[in-house]
Amino acid sequence: MNTSERRFAIYIKLLDNQILNKNDLAHEYNVTPRAIQRDISQINLTFEDICLPYRIEYERNNFGYRMHSDQHILNTQEILVLIKILLAENYKNKLATCPKNKYEIYQCQKSAFLNSTETSE
Repeated sequence: MNTSERRFAIYIKLLDNQILNKNDLAHEYNVTPRAIQRDISQINLTFEDICLPYRIEYERNNFGYRMHSDQHILNTQEILVLIKILLAENYKNKLATCPKNKYEIYQCQKSAFLNSTETSE
């Protein structure tokens, strides 16, 4: 396993919210603890370079490294609530713009047709 593959594997473990012990990783990947320290530092630098709100920190009480974030991670229930709110708002907007008579229906269809022919050219 090369350095990039090892760093990617470490990153995947961090995404899985695992606590990573440097010596255990060194043994697992058959490298020195210093190599693992460089990997963790490089991953942290990558987060900074591309402005991700993540950082890998050592937790003394857990004897290992864990990824932390300043950004709130949404759980499944929160995502479902957001989807429901957005769908309800979208439905409400569609009702507000719904054509009321045959003339309005014709105008909407004509406008949609003209817009679709302009974008296909």
